[in-house]
Amino acid sequence: MKNSAQNSFRISVGTDVLFKMQIHLLLEQISLFEKHLSEIEKRMIELSNRQEHFLTTISGISDVTAAVILGEIGSINRFERPGHLVAFAGLDASVHQSGDFNGSSSKLSKRGSPYLRRTIWQAAFVASFHDPALSLY
Repeated sequence: MKNSAQNSFRISVGTDVLFKMQIHLLLEQISLFEKHLSEIEKRMIELSNRQEHFLTTISGISDVTAAVILGEIGSINRFERPGHLVAFAGLDASVHQSGDFNGSSSKLSKRGSPYLRRTIWQAAFVASFHDPALSLY
């Protein structure tokens, strides 16, 4: 059995010493990136906790998510009305009209900050798993 296995088709990829070394170096790089990401997240949380906010009391919003939202919005005082913040996030409906024509379907305008929009979407997605009322939507 051993003899026939030695003479059968085999994959020789990965037997080269350089290939093994490249994999080892890539794994070390991934480990270093994960360490840096952890440190960056820790500092983001420290900065966001310096501000008075209640974002983390909302289902689906973690400390990191709150830090991203605060980082994208900046000062909430920049927005005169809630509609301005909604438009900044690109979560307002786009209007399709020309002359007498009014479009019957509307989509998100997607103008504004794509990072804020994505973060809010992710928070809503997470909240839908933890809150039965939100999971209906």
